[in-house]
Amino acid sequence: SFQTQLAVPPGVSAEDAGLLITWREVWSAFDDFLLKPGDDIIIFGGGPVGLSFVMFGRQKELGEIVLVDSHQNKREIALKLGADAVYPKNAPELDDLVGNRGRPFDAVIDAVGSGPVIGRGLTMIGMGRSLCVYGVVGEPEVTLPLSQGPYNFSMHVHQWPTKSGEAAGHQPVLDLLLAGKTRGDLFLSAEFPFEEVQQAFAHVDSKVPVKTLLRF
Repeated sequence: SFQTQLAVPPGVSAEDAGLLITWREVWSAFDDFLLKPGDDIIIFGGGPVGLSFVMFGRQKELGEIVLVDSHQNKREIALKLGADAVYPKNAPELDDLVGNRGRPFDAVIDAVGSGPVIGRGLTMIGMGRSLCVYGVVGEPEVTLPLSQGPYNFSMHVHQWPTKSGEAAGHQPVLDLLLAGKTRGDLFLSAEFPFEEVQQAFAHVDSKVPVKTLLRF
């Protein structure tokens, strides 16, 4: 779309420029999800989207940031980006996390598109707080355990960024990038020459990398 075809200034590397689409999309979701400074959030999914929520959540002065992912390398990256705590997806500590921390979360962000994760998230938010879904949900129907969540809550679904919202995130993200406040190096897990394109796709299919660079 012409709305998102925006200039990248000198000083931005090709590697960082390749991450701008993801970063702009996630930046726009902060407004859709009504996240504000001081909010405590837990993010399910440590891919490029989940890790971008961690990175920008710190820039936007959110409160406690927790990330859940099955891969150790992604949990380690989340800590480097500013997460306060990380857990494997099947960690038993998650069952008692809300009770042990003494309060529910202000927002749960599903960054994997999973019905069970969305349902679990409802049990972890406080009264009047937010259940947030980023990306296309993998199931045609999602069942919510309403009896296990707060009486009042908001559900925000961001399956696709609006072009205006993504475009509005272009300059703020560039400002952070040029100020040295983004960590593109942590998002690029591997690099392959174009001649090894099949190996690159196999590496992506392993679900281990965050982003894989194919260099022409």
